[in-house]
Amino acid sequence: MKPAPFEYCAPTSLDEAIDVLARHGDAAKVLAGGQSLVPMLNMRLVRPSVLISLRHVPALDDVAVTGGWARIGGMARQRAVEEDPAVRQVCPLLTEALGLVAHPAIRNQGTIGGSVVHAGPLRRPPNRTSCSRKWRSGPSVPRVSRRGGPWKR
Repeated sequence: MKPAPFEYCAPTSLDEAIDVLARHGDAAKVLAGGQSLVPMLNMRLVRPSVLISLRHVPALDDVAVTGGWARIGGMARQRAVEEDPAVRQVCPLLTEALGLVAHPAIRNQGTIGGSVVHAGPLRRPPNRTSCSRKWRSGPSVPRVSRRGGPWKR
């Protein structure tokens, strides 16, 4: 099957992405790596009127280790996190678990945020990653409104 028609937006800043989301609300879906959402679009399990790609929003794919803690952006590719030596040093359980997610081709495209949001059993790190004190799931996208306050639905 092919997906139902939708408008495609590719913001280049976090502010622009937030504006597009605010404008379209629940009619929009956010596209990270696409490994979970694209099959659902093709099977028409979801039918957004707007698809917002975060691929060109800078800093959402950052992977940094400071002070013994890993900060992993929601757009960070699973494979990049899996192979990052600094993350391996502070979060060995996470990097080991990511090696068990699907296969390398999927991990090259799949994002940490997409895996957490869609909770697909074949695309997310096994539950044992939650046992690591250095791993906190969730994308690093700040939940803020256009006015700068907390995002409210």
